Amino acid sequence: MPAPTTATFSAPFTWTSDLAITVARLNNMVGTGPAVTGGNLNYLYDQAAYAFNGRNFASVVYSAGNFTLGPSAAAYTAVSVGSLTMTLTCNTGRLMGYWNIPEANSDNTAHTSYSSFVSIVDGTALSGAGLAGINQANSSPTAAAPIWLPIYLSGLSVGSHTIVLGWANDGTATVQTKIFTSAQYQFVTGFVMEY
Repeated sequence: MPAPTTATFSAPFTWTSDLAITVARLNNMVGTGPAVTGGNLNYLYDQAAYAFNGRNFASVVYSAGNFTLGPSAAAYTAVSVGSLTMTLTCNTGRLMGYWNIPEANSDNTAHTSYSSFVSIVDGTALSGAGLAGINQANSSPTAAAPIWLPIYLSGLSVGSHTIVLGWANDGTATVQTKIFTSAQYQFVTGFVMEY
């Protein structure tokens, strides 16, 4: 089957009373002829093409080695290392995806802080359920932990949007967060797609 192209919904063929059963009509019922002559498989194909055509996606991968974020401010700032940025044109106004950080910790020093990650969309940090982070409590270092951050957006305007991985820390201005990656088996990844 060829790749879907721009399509619109087409009405399926409907049998009516006293309609003659012909070889052509029966063949078209299981063929890809025009829906008006009985091509119901063509009708199904049209609907699939309509549903999935134009759904854009974007992704980014970083595996070039460990890096350190910070010192942090209280406000979220974009992670500039590895260009952890995704840009795509959105037609539906809805996006979903994820950020995945294989291992992160708060610089292996003893202080109480919480480093968190967020998606920054068109310069605005998301809030609420879109947060994930690592806690460094009771003045003890945090062991390296994986971070999985879902991305779920709706109500976006049609057009180009940029999604950036953001980071912040509620500790002192000297707090840093380390991200561990390697070309062999650890990757910071991001993926987003329309739905």
